[in-house]
Amino acid sequence: MALARRQRRGFWFGAFLTVSLLGLLACASASAQTSTPALDRARQQPILEGDSAAGIRLGDGEDAVATTLGGPPQRTESVGPGSRRVLVYVSADPSNEWSVTIRVLLGGDQPKVQAVGLFISRRDTATNPYSGRTGKGYEPGQPADWAQAVYGFPDRIITGAGDLPDLWWYREAGLVIAPGLRRPGAGHV
Repeated sequence: MALARRQRRGFWFGAFLTVSLLGLLACASASAQTSTPALDRARQQPILEGDSAAGIRLGDGEDAVATTLGGPPQRTESVGPGSRRVLVYVSADPSNEWSVTIRVLLGGDQPKVQAVGLFISRRDTATNPYSGRTGKGYEPGQPADWAQAVYGFPDRIITGAGDLPDLWWYREAGLVIAPGLRRPGAGHV
């Protein structure tokens, strides 16, 4: 799931989605740290369409992100020209039943949060590790028919390549989701 400001509809939004999808592949093979108290709190925060997810608000500075998520990111990635960067935080169950990756896009002269991406993986037997829901009650990983019942038909469907999930973009809500599961045992939002 990714959030972006409603008025941001151009190249950078698409670039973040592309980078997030590439990062998703990297996160699947990266070793994750076990959860910290700050990351546990972040996994319980609501998802406010076009505003915040995991306790991180669009427009927050890097210091606010570090405070919310309990310290510096595990990894920082450069994105495109200029000072655009993605801060990557990963929380995982010690027994590898689930993981949550939070990707925060920072940009601008005084870097501010421009988008927040949540990527959730879990085994079929594990409960959803992200308990926050959107303002309309959608929970990450719920089936496509539930997403459509809550939000209607998406403004755009971005087809995932290979094992990557399809993304449903709700432009006015400032929300991108990957409803349902493409392969058993994994769910990405």
